[in-house]
Amino acid sequence: MANDGQQNNNMSVGRPRSTFFSLLQSFTSILRLSYGSGLTTPNENASQNRHSSEVYSRVVPLEQSLLSFAASEPGTTGVGTVLVINTGGAIGMHKVDGVYRPKKHFLTKYLMQMPIFNDLKFWDNVPKTAVEDSPDLTPHQTQRPSTASAPLAMPLNENGRRIIYRLLEYDTLLDSSDCTLDVWINMALDIEQFYDHFDGFVILHGTDTLPYAASALSFILENLSKPIVMTGSELPIDRLRNDGRHNLLGSLLIAGGGYDIPEVTVFVQNELYRGNRVVKTAATDLVAFTAPNSKPLAEMKEVVNVYEDRIFNRTKHNSKKLTVQTNLCPDVAILRLFPSISVDAVRSFFEPPMKGVILQTYGTGNVPSNYEELIQVFKEGYEKHKIIMFNVTQCWKGTVAQVYETGAILSKVGAISGCLVYVSSHRKR
Repeated sequence: MANDGQQNNNMSVGRPRSTFFSLLQSFTSILRLSYGSGLTTPNENASQNRHSSEVYSRVVPLEQSLLSFAASEPGTTGVGTVLVINTGGAIGMHKVDGVYRPKKHFLTKYLMQMPIFNDLKFWDNVPKTAVEDSPDLTPHQTQRPSTASAPLAMPLNENGRRIIYRLLEYDTLLDSSDCTLDVWINMALDIEQFYDHFDGFVILHGTDTLPYAASALSFILENLSKPIVMTGSELPIDRLRNDGRHNLLGSLLIAGGGYDIPEVTVFVQNELYRGNRVVKTAATDLVAFTAPNSKPLAEMKEVVNVYEDRIFNRTKHNSKKLTVQTNLCPDVAILRLFPSISVDAVRSFFEPPMKGVILQTYGTGNVPSNYEELIQVFKEGYEKHKIIMFNVTQCWKGTVAQVYETGAILSKVGAISGCLVYVSSHRKR
């Protein structure tokens, strides 16, 4: 079972899940697809180039001697390490000829000059030997052509912890509308590749399909023992007024702050949500995300408030090795019912090569009980074509329940409640 899909004994029984979460959960749990890979090779920059225009290298792991020096500084209580994977999105866009568009390495160069993201006084004190005496590093591969930045160091936080991080930037930065299953699996395999080298991970992703990506990764990455924080922004980070700075800052503080949150999460507007619960609710507002049926796992107020009883799979309960599910099937459709929908339209969803259909139904999972031709299509799809059906509500809040005859009828023709079945059960079926 994927670690974001497991039940938590501290969660209240029967907590309703939003229809969009159910849709995403069902969507990602049916899909399993394989894909190819690219290659990057290491070539570490000299220490004097760390804050020049040559900010990118091809080595990802951080030098142990650098971390040892950071930990020995007066006032330092701990050091956290984070890999930031920049896949694209508005957060790193730059205005060119009056239009915002992705610009290679712009985000890293910008962050290097921002005191809250890179403590230049720290680098002034770093001895040369903290870099040059580090041991040789084994070459690492990334799934897409990419380059890794030189290390950046955040100032000490209020608890005396310093976070040192690198950015791994895909050479082709993507608009989130262009992201697909293979892109998300690429991200997961990159996390697996560098899993032992960092305490946490931040993924920068466009916001339009961020809920799909977070939900997919929550089931692709199994047995997590480290935080995976996804974020993005509605406005580019170099605009005077933007949401990107706070979203990235909070994500880094969570991922490298030593918190035991071994889940795929989304951090936006000072709140941390479970990845497969969040939905995008507004196209242009800066407060664009929420989780209709789920409370935040953490909130950024005067201090970071982590609600431990809401967190799944705490590290102390999970000793299994990270597993990445890569075999996904794209032959899944989403069918939203509406009054007077034609049988022919529905039937087109239940023919080969379709393997699964997510039914968005009325209320608590209801369909017309007197529409016999429609029910027959569902039955034939399940019995003849072996198509898996998941029943999810169209409503924002609430869950599927067989309270009425119109809801119970779908279970009689093979439909599974998308709100109740987790990924392991989906795969077994």
